[in-house]
Amino acid sequence: MIKNIFPDAPTQEHLHVIVQLPDTKKRPHSHESRSDGQRLEQRQKLEASARLKSPPPSSSAEVGNFLAIQEHEEKHILNGRPLKNHGFPIELFHPVFDKFRTDANKITLEISPEDYKDVASLCASAADIYKTEDARGVGIYTILEKILATKLTTKNANGARSARADGVITLSLEEVIAFLAVVELKNEIGTGHSDPAAQVSFSYAFYVSQKEIEKLLATSNCPCFLIAIAGPHIKVLGAVFTDYIIVKPLTDWIQLDVDPADDAQLDRFARVLVALRSSLQSLAEYYQSLALGDMDTKFTRFFPYIRSYPGPDHEIVHFHYFAQQYNTDAHKLLASKGLAPRLLYSGFDTGNTHGSCGSLKMVVMEFLEGRTAYDIHATLSVKQYEHVRNAVKVLHDEDFVFGDLRLPNIMVDGETAKLIDFDWCGKHGTGRYPITINDTGVTWHPEVKRGGKMKKEHDDFMLLRAQTPHHSQ
Repeated sequence: MIKNIFPDAPTQEHLHVIVQLPDTKKRPHSHESRSDGQRLEQRQKLEASARLKSPPPSSSAEVGNFLAIQEHEEKHILNGRPLKNHGFPIELFHPVFDKFRTDANKITLEISPEDYKDVASLCASAADIYKTEDARGVGIYTILEKILATKLTTKNANGARSARADGVITLSLEEVIAFLAVVELKNEIGTGHSDPAAQVSFSYAFYVSQKEIEKLLATSNCPCFLIAIAGPHIKVLGAVFTDYIIVKPLTDWIQLDVDPADDAQLDRFARVLVALRSSLQSLAEYYQSLALGDMDTKFTRFFPYIRSYPGPDHEIVHFHYFAQQYNTDAHKLLASKGLAPRLLYSGFDTGNTHGSCGSLKMVVMEFLEGRTAYDIHATLSVKQYEHVRNAVKVLHDEDFVFGDLRLPNIMVDGETAKLIDFDWCGKHGTGRYPITINDTGVTWHPEVKRGGKMKKEHDDFMLLRAQTPHHSQ
């Protein structure tokens, strides 16, 4: 992961995936990608072993245990609890998650009268008050199975203690079972000693760590939907197992005790369930297409499923990173002056849709030899600093503000220096800083604020600081 390579991890609004471009000459350290894959595989095995030795999911999700697990570097689940425990967006590891979110938010998604009838029935059953958790399950599972066109079953998982989720949707393959969905249910909010969204995450982790699915795990990152139910509320999450367990909410908590006079509430929930049904079918097709033991996916399962795009001369070009926003005009401007790497592809250009994953779009640039200014452990040389100063001047002359002029965004090779990462770049006085900006661990110009307007003097301030090695990043 990038945070293990660069001390200054990227901000939440963009994801970096560093890949070397193919070359006719063998690059030094060409064995690194394989050794990295082996390292990740070993890390995954340690993770699975730790899961099997952990308390069962129902205990792991209890507040005291949950806190201890999430503070443990080797045992935590990357689910955003606390905020530092965020993994890469799961949409990058399998397209089914982006499909679900897209369909669930599509106003034009086709929903049949029968689906509306069944969803209304489910909402009525969910709104009932039940004496026990089992009674609630009996009250809603049958209609939920009908809507999702599948069967909820139960399956034991063995570890230090046996465990069993409230429900699973599975698919039998040649030698293993694939998990399409895992369900945890609480009778009401506040009952059952834990948050079902946390418990279902641990249940997934427990299932995919089982010895009996090792062959599947060696081929796939085991994408799976997680369904948490608490009284008349439901939440859909997604999960994958790379070197860590990554869990991401795909919906908020959706209220099922809908107002009978509010069509919008029922329509929204119907779209979510119809989208989930379609996505479960797509996920089943994915698992059915897998060739267990395929060596081609032995290490690629740890990385985003989009790893390249066809270049203009039909050669395969490997990407650099994904971003939610990017200033291609500013990048091209500096690239034309030799002050930034050549931009090969931008998903933000009109008509470019290859490699898009929801709000994340692919940005491809030429591979740069060298290191970041942060990594050289010394001040920039006079010539390197002059390159950076000139790059800032070129941007300012066209009314651009780079915005994120920190040392990790300056690439140096010999006496040359180039700017990379134009995610923040905007126009002077109108462009705005990300609302997710790190405003506690970095010393910015005093006027730099979350969502604040960008000004050229902010770049000038950071440019002066770039002369100091390892200034606060």
